[in-house]
Amino acid sequence: MKSKKANIDPELLEIGYWILPILLFVLQAIFTFSSFNQIRYEELAESIRNVFWLEKGLVYDGVSSNLGWYLPLLGIYKLFGFSLFAAKYLRLGIAFFSLLSLAAVFKKLLGLKAWLPLLVIGLSPTLIFFSCLEAQFGIELQVLPILIWLLLYVSPQKTWQSVLALLGIGVIAMITWLSYPAFIIYIPVLGFWIVYRLGQKKLVQLSALVIGGLIPFLLAISLVTNKNVLWHDPKTGGGLFRGAGQLSFSLTHIWNNVIGLISDLLSKGTSYYYEVAAGDFSYLFPLVSLGFVTYTCYQVWQQKDKKRLIIFSAIIVMVLSLFLSSMTSDPSGLPGMRRNTGVLVGIYTLFTLIWDWIFNKKWVDRQVKQIVIGVCILLLVHHGLAYIVNISSLSKPSLFQAGLWFGIYENPQKSIDFWATKAQKEPLELACKNEAGENVYCRYPEIYATLAGSCEWNKLNCREIYGFDNKTQKFIPLSVELWRDYYWEH
Repeated sequence: MKSKKANIDPELLEIGYWILPILLFVLQAIFTFSSFNQIRYEELAESIRNVFWLEKGLVYDGVSSNLGWYLPLLGIYKLFGFSLFAAKYLRLGIAFFSLLSLAAVFKKLLGLKAWLPLLVIGLSPTLIFFSCLEAQFGIELQVLPILIWLLLYVSPQKTWQSVLALLGIGVIAMITWLSYPAFIIYIPVLGFWIVYRLGQKKLVQLSALVIGGLIPFLLAISLVTNKNVLWHDPKTGGGLFRGAGQLSFSLTHIWNNVIGLISDLLSKGTSYYYEVAAGDFSYLFPLVSLGFVTYTCYQVWQQKDKKRLIIFSAIIVMVLSLFLSSMTSDPSGLPGMRRNTGVLVGIYTLFTLIWDWIFNKKWVDRQVKQIVIGVCILLLVHHGLAYIVNISSLSKPSLFQAGLWFGIYENPQKSIDFWATKAQKEPLELACKNEAGENVYCRYPEIYATLAGSCEWNKLNCREIYGFDNKTQKFIPLSVELWRDYYWEH
């Protein structure tokens, strides 16, 4: 007697599939809310200080030129008021649309069997950690699914649909590039697939892409009055589309960057602002999945079909990411996973391709297919374990944690509320001294921007904010001009 396979209602399968991005968003939200116990220097600089400087029509310096990130935050602060963690909520909002876009792309290209790559990518330790930061590190990981979703609507047969999709791609891609210069590695591949989807270069469609890119670019630079610093800051060497990165051809530096990347991927985060206790391929056993994907990609490449274009695109992104990141240095002197996200994008693209290949291949031995599926699922098991480990480690103080004024209470927002309340009652005098009255290292621009921004955007009636000046040995009023004119060093 033949056994009958249990049939599951297709509608239930579809509902189950669309529950997955919601579940992933909830897990991201839990992770993000667990990170509210501290705030880091770069988070203050990128989500508050530089936004406040833009409010005054300035960029803090050439390194602080990521206008694509500052402009949306400035709009949020003006419309809804200031909150210390507003940028985290913005990234959560981006995560929501990103995960839905990823699910939509996978369903269209792979069908419901895309559940595994959807979960694996959504639970990526790197994606989840960077998405909880107020700084825009790893923002391209969130934006790429949205761009690919729009790309699917580009078609030579549907002119106006293509125009709208390309307009959206232009706007979002430029905002992302203005937010983080490392996005440049994706532009060649994105451009290739746009032309590939169009089939031929149609002026109307391609002009929509250019117009879309020009809109945020022209808007952003129009708000800046010290454009000489925006284009090139002679003091920092930074500028628009460059940030703090400087080219270095030192073999030692290149080697250290590569070793740092390997450590980040196979162990735990050791690079600049990449503080995960378990990386994407830590604990060794995910290397089984990674090895299988690498070997199978070679087999698929030999078939000489359209999948070659996807493999080639993934390799190009990985090579460009490795090439640019390994030869780039910044003032921290540390390697940066934040500049190597292209490597992960390439790996997960190939993983998704191979998962699709598994189900399209005609297997002679069903047991072999089941073993291969199990090898791929190992990566999901790892990411689930890594999520638990990494969320538990969020309670540990960060090496880059902002203390002093931001740490008088366990919650940094509560600390800022204390200072803002005090500033409404009396002139506020800030000095780099601890509770014992001893001199400690601290920075004034971040606390000044936080308090002044809180007062301005929340429409509070605050008194003057002062900082102790070691040059004159007295308290002086704080203002953006002190740093614009380099009275105080950056």
